[in-house]
Amino acid sequence: MSIYNFSQLKKDSIVFIGEKISEESYSPPKIVNDTLKVVYLDYAIKVKYHILNKLRDNYDSDTIEFISFDHYGDFNFTKPKYVLLSVKKTSDGSFYLPKYEYKTVAKSIDGKWAFRGNDIRLDKELMSKVVFQPMLFEENFSYIIKSKKRLRKRFPKAYYKRENNKMVPIKGVYVDQLYK
Repeated sequence: MSIYNFSQLKKDSIVFIGEKISEESYSPPKIVNDTLKVVYLDYAIKVKYHILNKLRDNYDSDTIEFISFDHYGDFNFTKPKYVLLSVKKTSDGSFYLPKYEYKTVAKSIDGKWAFRGNDIRLDKELMSKVVFQPMLFEENFSYIIKSKKRLRKRFPKAYYKRENNKMVPIKGVYVDQLYK
């Protein structure tokens, strides 16, 4: 029996905007029985997040600790200050973040959580339903231009303005609008 079996039920997913408190390496327990030995090929970490905004109110604490795996050990979801995460409850009651399931968010100047620019990278059908609006963000934020090769594909004029060697988001969509 693996501790990484997780529920597919919506009620067992905790969706929140959070800020990282701590991160530490993690070694999954070795699972061995008469017929099976489980070998984990991914890197693993245990992280703790402060929950800033719950999008589904099915969890009582303002902090959460969970395990995450990554093929390369990058754990990119831990790098942005604020992220939208959906963690799953495992069979033993602990929590697990499915690989690469996160979105970077920021607070707009009106105090609401939002996605900046076109960073949410939705499928085409959902993108046609989402209304991006002019938006400024609390924290001064920009992407540094590393290569002009894919500049307009990555930072379309509809969502970003160029200031010197940086691309600044000028439009966004509120998390609660998209989450509906």
